Amino acid sequence: MIDKNCKLCGKIFKTHNAWIKRGGGKYCSRLCKSKDNPYPRKALERGKELRRKGLINYTKRGGSEIRKCIICDNTFTFYKSALKKKSKGKYCSRKCYGLSRRGLSNHLKGTKWLKERKKKHSEIMKRIGKKPPVYYGENNNKWKGGITPINEKIRKSFKYKEWRKSVFKRDNYRCIIGGISHGNDIHADHIKPFSLFPKLRFELSNGRTLCSRCHRKTDTWGENLNKWIENNPQEVVNET
Repeated sequence: MIDKNCKLCGKIFKTHNAWIKRGGGKYCSRLCKSKDNPYPRKALERGKELRRKGLINYTKRGGSEIRKCIICDNTFTFYKSALKKKSKGKYCSRKCYGLSRRGLSNHLKGTKWLKERKKKHSEIMKRIGKKPPVYYGENNNKWKGGITPINEKIRKSFKYKEWRKSVFKRDNYRCIIGGISHGNDIHADHIKPFSLFPKLRFELSNGRTLCSRCHRKTDTWGENLNKWIENNPQEVVNET
């Protein structure tokens, strides 16, 4: 450590040799440095604010030109020095840039669009020349030739989810055996088994709301299904 005098107030302070080699070690504090600086921090911040508001006009390297946004057709000033970035010079704002990126990510997953908004979005996509991405079936990068079982496909389908929802709604989202006392962990059970009666899979009369405990006690749950087939052989034969 070396003792030095402050350039502004003359106060003695300690500094490192490394700071002096870099051109530092002149002032005892930041306050003295800002006072002695011909362009203090406040003046620089004030200049930035004026530039943001457009009160100070300045040009970047290469000059500027007026361009047209490819999304909303509005005109905007563009600086040629920003041409290094791919997305620059095409959109007037971040909002328009975001509209151009729709369909490439799932940031809008779950949101409901109005009809007017859907039409506007489709017009923008046609203008840009983009097609909506398809992530299911052969177009998916994890496609394995359609090895998913049929029962799994049916249970994950929209039609099955609607049937399940309608069964819950009919039974007021309560277990038909125990009611409120059996809790909210409910299942949509098929009275006649799902695997043996394909025609009755989406029949509302073949469904009932049961809690998880009551569902496990039914004749068609898991291994109990074999006993049910033995006791009702005629129904299974007629269905097949």
